[in-house]
Amino acid sequence: MPKSLIHFLLFSNACVLTLYGIRWAHNYRELQADAILTGSVLPAFQAYCRSMPLALVFFLLAFVYLLIERFRFPTGEEPDVLDADEYQ
Repeated sequence: MPKSLIHFLLFSNACVLTLYGIRWAHNYRELQADAILTGSVLPAFQAYCRSMPLALVFFLLAFVYLLIERFRFPTGEEPDVLDADEYQ
């Protein structure tokens, strides 16, 4: 998979996670009121977790892929591949 595509996926998923965070912060007062009424912060946490699992999974997969690529090619350059003409 091309690194530019991975970088795009990381950036787009980071944006999605940020938007979910903003949405959660916007709804925080309502969730806080529910938490006060129920005596628990669990409903607020569950609402937050339900809203973003797919974006988080894609973000983590892309991040792990980039880490693997970084350790495979520490200099950032892929090894040279000889052409058939150069080999002979």
